[in-house]
Amino acid sequence: MTIVNSSRAIALHPKQLELGLNAIVEQLPKGGLDELHIVLPDLPFLLALFELNSSHKAVQTVMEAWSIGLQTLLIIHRQLLPILAVEQLEALPVTIRDHKGIDVFICDKPWVNYSDVAVYSDCWLLTRKKVQFTDLAREHMQNKHIQTPNKRSAHVSR
Repeated sequence: MTIVNSSRAIALHPKQLELGLNAIVEQLPKGGLDELHIVLPDLPFLLALFELNSSHKAVQTVMEAWSIGLQTLLIIHRQLLPILAVEQLEALPVTIRDHKGIDVFICDKPWVNYSDVAVYSDCWLLTRKKVQFTDLAREHMQNKHIQTPNKRSAHVSR
């Protein structure tokens, strides 16, 4: 368990989440908790989270954290980005970064145009498996270093 930047955020691995929210909060210094950082979750945890599988103890803890208004940051290894299901991720109240601290944004549209990416730079953009980009969007993404994971394989184009 690591307290992040302030005493109001905590970084945990999925195994540590299995202890339950009460056990985690009891170990914190006084001052409360606002944000939960889930560090390098493995694939079984992510799949259970996408399905909101409350029989998975770590997912149950995350759902409990959401129910009391805690913000959640998923810090995911970039090699797992290509297998993330955009449709399921979009429904979850989470913020996502890769393991090097690069923000990950979600765009669940069949066509991505300039207005969808105009405010982004130096980030990942998760899209549907089959997506089309307008020329202006593609140009902006190149100029602003907006990367998309390669959905055809488990490797990331970066």
